[in-house]
Amino acid sequence: INTVGAKYSAFNYNESFEDPVKFNGDWVIIDEYFAPTLERSSFTSFSGSACLWINNNASVFKTSKDQAISPSLKMSDVINPSVSMEIAYRRRNSSNTDKVNVKASLDCGKTWISLITMTPAFFAFDNATSSGNFVPASQAQWKTVTIPAQFINSAVKTGDNVKFMIEVEYGGGNNIWIDNFRINGQ
Repeated sequence: INTVGAKYSAFNYNESFEDPVKFNGDWVIIDEYFAPTLERSSFTSFSGSACLWINNNASVFKTSKDQAISPSLKMSDVINPSVSMEIAYRRRNSSNTDKVNVKASLDCGKTWISLITMTPAFFAFDNATSSGNFVPASQAQWKTVTIPAQFINSAVKTGDNVKFMIEVEYGGGNNIWIDNFRINGQ
C-alpha cells in the first residue's frame, strides 16, 4: 500500500499506546495551560499495558483543552472508514461538563474539521460518581465509542494525508482514559 504524503496507511491502523518510542515519535501533545495534560500511562489499559490519559481530577482550569494529534494517515486506503476507541471515565459529580472531541485535519493541522463532540452522558461507562481519582479496574469500566463512516466528512474519508486530534476539554470532572484509537473499514 502506497502511503506517499502520509506516515501510515489508515488500513487497519491501531494506536494501542503500547510502544512509548512509537507514541512519542508519532503523536504530538498540546497542553493549553501547562497543567495536567494528556500523556501515555502504563498502569492501566483496556487491552495490553498502556493507554492515553489525563489527570483531569487535578486540573484547575475549567474549559482548558488538551490535545493529542495523530501522525498523518492515508485514509483513501480504506473503504467506508470509521473511527473508534475505548474510553474510561466516571463523573466526579452529576454536573460535570467534560468533553472529548475528535477532529480531523487535511492540511497538517492548520484547520480542523469536527467529527464528534462527546459529553459524559455519551462516554461515561455508567452514571455513578467518584470524588477520588478514577482508575478503571476492568474492561467493564471502558466504553467503545465509534464514529460511523456516514458521519465522517467525505474529504476526510478519501484524504491522502489526514491527521486526527483527540481533544479533552476539562469541565470539573474526573480522569479520562483512552485506548486503541483505530481506523476500521475494508
